[in-house]
This record gives sequence, C-alpha cells and structure tokens, in this order.
Amino acid sequence: PELTRDTHAMFVQHTVGNDGKSYVFGGGDDFVDLSEVYMFDPATKAGLTLSVSGEFMGRHAGTSCTFGGKGYFMCGYASSIRHFFNSIDIFDPADNSWSSPITIGDLIPNTYLTSGLVDGKVYEIGGTTTIGLTNKMKAYDIPKGKISDVITTGHYTHRNSMASVVLDGKIYTLGGFDGASIMYNTNEIFTPTPVNAVKSRIQNVLDVSISPNPTS
Repeated sequence: PELTRDTHAMFVQHTVGNDGKSYVFGGGDDFVDLSEVYMFDPATKAGLTLSVSGEFMGRHAGTSCTFGGKGYFMCGYASSIRHFFNSIDIFDPADNSWSSPITIGDLIPNTYLTSGLVDGKVYEIGGTTTIGLTNKMKAYDIPKGKISDVITTGHYTHRNSMASVVLDGKIYTLGGFDGASIMYNTNEIFTPTPVNAVKSRIQNVLDVSISPNPTS
C-alpha cells in the first residue's frame, strides 16, 4: 500500500533479521494526526501498516532517532487537542510495541525540531515551543534516563523545520524557517564534546515574499 502522510518521523533498523527495514510513525494526513506505524522492507519492496501494542498518541512534527535497535520518538504537536508534547515514546520492532521510559528531567514541549544522537545522548535542537521559536537545547542520556539542559558557546539561529545529520561526533543542522517569511540556508555545527559549541559555516538567509509570491 502507498503511504500518505507528512511531517512524520522514521528510523531504519539494521539488526539481524530486520536489516534495512524502515519504520515510519507520527505525521499528518490532511490535517489528521496519525498514530499508525508503517514498515517498509527493501528486500521485498513491500510495506504494510503494523499491528502494534502499547499506546502512542497521534501527532506530527516530532523528531526521532535509533538506539539499541529501537526507535525513539520525541516531542511533536497534536492539532486535535492543540497540544505541544515533550514526551518520549519508544518503538521496539522486535515485538511491535510502544513503551514510555521513566526519565529524570523533561524535554522542552516542542514541534518542528530536529535532533542528533551522539554517544548515547539525543540532543533536542531548535523548533517551535508554546512561546515561539527556540534555540535552547536539551540532552537525553538514554542509558542513564537523564534529561539535562545544554549550555553552549557560539551562536545558534532560532528556526524550525530544519534537517540534521551526525558526522564524526558532530551534529550538522541545515536549512529551516523563521515561522514568518525567512527561509534559511544556514549550516550550523554542534560539537557536544569536549566543550559544547555551535559554529556557523554559512550564515546567509533568503528572504521569501509570502504574498505576492516571488517571480524569480
């Protein structure tokens, strides 16, 4: 079956017996928040909606990572109840189940954020909170179950809807939107250790006219 949704999260499973399978969860379909989990198997080129156990509240524009063969879905927004989430939900493809970890500390209620996993810690980066755009960061230490504030040096641009990738222990955050009229081509690099620091490689912005639309 075809998958129709946007602002979803996903992870790719690389454990024995599940190699290369992609799991998609969360997201929206025509302004309806989705809770279904969709799996695609590249070996058979087939996908299906899974029957799962446990609870997952349908929402969109969260962020995710893979750790220990499980998918971690964090934050997001539910349009039906107008709620910003700071929760963490874990999907285990071994038995297609959802669970919620017990943590010390809390993430920022956030949506349209990004994240990166370095040395067992997920870093919550950027996004939109209940009071607007944020450049605050939180770190979720998965093995310890501890969430803490991240104090950084350098500058990080307030924005949402950006992409990120981890390379050589650094988190690269690219692009994004200021929520009004500016689309960024900014590439900012976060180095978790030994000193938390953000470095800008490109600090250009593109002004976009919303109405009327640009002609070039």
